[in-house]
Amino acid sequence: MRKLTSLKDRISNFITPERTAPRWTRALPYLTLIAFGVLLFILAGAGWEYTNSSEFCGTACHTMPPEYASYKASPHANVKCVECHIGRGYIATQFTRKAGDMTHVFKYIGAEYEVPIYIKSMRPAEQICEKCHNAQKYSDDSLRQIQHFDAENNNAVTTTFLAFKTGGGTSTQGQGKGIHWHTENTVEYIAVDAPYLEQKIPWVRVTYANTGETAEFVDITADLPADFQPQNAGRMKTMDCTTCHNRIAHTFPNPSDALDDAMARGIISPQIPYIKKNAVAVIEREYPTIEDALFAIKGLKDYYAENWAEYYAENKVVVDAAVDNLAVMYKNMVFPTMDITLDTHPDNVGHEESAGCFRCHDGKHLKVNSENEVISAKCNLCHTIPATTTADGTIPPLAVGDAFQPESHADSLWIARHRFGFDDTCEGCHTVENPGGADNT
Repeated sequence: MRKLTSLKDRISNFITPERTAPRWTRALPYLTLIAFGVLLFILAGAGWEYTNSSEFCGTACHTMPPEYASYKASPHANVKCVECHIGRGYIATQFTRKAGDMTHVFKYIGAEYEVPIYIKSMRPAEQICEKCHNAQKYSDDSLRQIQHFDAENNNAVTTTFLAFKTGGGTSTQGQGKGIHWHTENTVEYIAVDAPYLEQKIPWVRVTYANTGETAEFVDITADLPADFQPQNAGRMKTMDCTTCHNRIAHTFPNPSDALDDAMARGIISPQIPYIKKNAVAVIEREYPTIEDALFAIKGLKDYYAENWAEYYAENKVVVDAAVDNLAVMYKNMVFPTMDITLDTHPDNVGHEESAGCFRCHDGKHLKVNSENEVISAKCNLCHTIPATTTADGTIPPLAVGDAFQPESHADSLWIARHRFGFDDTCEGCHTVENPGGADNT
């Protein structure tokens, strides 16, 4: 009891020292409290910053490797995950949003998460994308030079040139055209498949900024009931940046494009005989585990050592480096444990691997109460007609401005009708020797 009383006395004297006690003794409780508060503030701040880091988001859970790997290879690799998934705001607002994401932790602990993972909710584009990108800004055309290596023709390279009409701005300033026309005018749509995929869009409504008029367009092959829009009003969304740029921070390239890019940059040498054909053949197979896939990819070294012995002996370092880089590329494209394959996530920019633009611009979305107006499928709405290098490697001329087009070309159905209107008058702009041919003339 004496020791306990003594301990109580010591604590009491520390917290409330006698008036006659030295000044430093009387100040010590307050200094201790301040020091503890500062330490707690530093630790809380450090914890907040760390849990806001992309490294934490990508590595804390074993479900995130696909998203983290694709994020680090994306154009937004320097943008923190929380910038898009939580958004900016006061710390109290961000804390509330982050607390709401605790459901993900519970699902992870209970192994109740789905595979593959699809994003089910995001901050609105105006709260994330438009914090850095000005949707009202006019952007001039941008030239693209795209190299394709022919897998069947020993990596023969073809260079395609086209200019993308980014556009934007406002129609009141004589702009509001091009790809970013969709940000000047209000475009609403209803998708009938999963809301995180949005690959089937049978109904579209446009409100034109310059007149305020509206127009509805319906896919004539979908056989929609008359009350489709009212019945699905809850699923209607307004087109924004992520409607097209849905994979801008998590790109999963297809093998052919990934190899074209790697070969164009010299990461994989295009001088290696039929490297694209062999690489694509190996990558596109299905494997039970990632280890099996990497074993098969590494087998390309033995393939070249056996079938291209002389070349391999002289270029062993180049071939081995290409195969090693191919293995790294594969690990960033396919994730068997999370059911991520080469076609799990559609990319809506463009229209090559996924429907993308053709979800609406397919020539089948007919304007309601109209017999001949559809959402246009004209190629040169968004980019110039692609021009490729000729057989001798000569770079073709590429028009800087909009080329002259006859009035018939303004018809939104011209893509479907031009085969019936083709005659010798077309030779002023086009060759006429092989209409409908596949030889690019």
